[in-house]
Amino acid sequence: MINEIKGKKLLDGYRGLEPTDVACLQGMLLQLSDFVNATPEIEEIDMNPVFAHRNGAVVVDARVALSAAWTSLGRRSA
Repeated sequence: MINEIKGKKLLDGYRGLEPTDVACLQGMLLQLSDFVNATPEIEEIDMNPVFAHRNGAVVVDARVALSAAWTSLGRRSA
């Protein structure tokens, strides 16, 4: 997935920039996938921006949208 994005060359180090920790980004995506699979009430997640560095990555802001079928108590409404 990461190898297919248009900005891949930026991750590999471009115009004198150091390459980023692609393994960390892959791990973040796998953990996110596991979290979404384990949490069926999640309808949408937006993580933006994500700053990738040579020794890791950081999600600066995230938004999680829950399904309207879930109440504030975390139960499915009838």
